[in-house]
Parts: sequence; structure tokens; C-alpha cells
Amino acid sequence: MAILFRNRLQCGLLNPRKPKEEKIMRTMLDKIKSRKFLMALLAAVTAFIKAYYPDFPDEALYTLAGVALGYIAVEGFVDAVAQLAQWLAKRSERNAH
Repeated sequence: MAILFRNRLQCGLLNPRKPKEEKIMRTMLDKIKSRKFLMALLAAVTAFIKAYYPDFPDEALYTLAGVALGYIAVEGFVDAVAQLAQWLAKRSERNAH
């Protein structure tokens, strides 16, 4: 068991001395631009439109939802690529030393 713990510690998987990151308050603009908020806003707008305009064409709602989901998917992909690039940079920096 001690060998497994030592190997994880050496590989960087387990580091008890690693300082905890401080949580920084996000600005209001960051909160408004978040994907969760955009999905909630889309759901609210869709519910409002269907409640007050029952004869509103479903195809128009599907188009709005498709555009919003496409935007959210692209933003998620961009975030994932940025995280991967950051991870690779740290990894190459660690291997260089």
C-alpha cells in the first residue's frame, strides 16, 4: 500500500502539499454569459411564447433552440480545446524540467 501511495505521489496524482485554489467571485457578466444561464433563459422564453402565443409555429421555436444549442456546443468545444492545450503545456513544462 505504501508503494502505491508513493508512486501516486511521485506521479503528481496525489499531492497533500498542493495549496487549495481560492474561489474567486465571478463577475455578473461571466454569470450572464454562462451556458447554464443561456439554457435557462431559452427555456423561459420558450415557455413564455408557448403560454401567451399557443399558435406560434413550432418550427420557429425549434430554430431558436437549435441556434442556441449550436452556440452552446461550440462554446463547450472551445473550452475543452483550451483546457486540453493548457494541460499539454503544463505537461510539456513538467517534462522539460
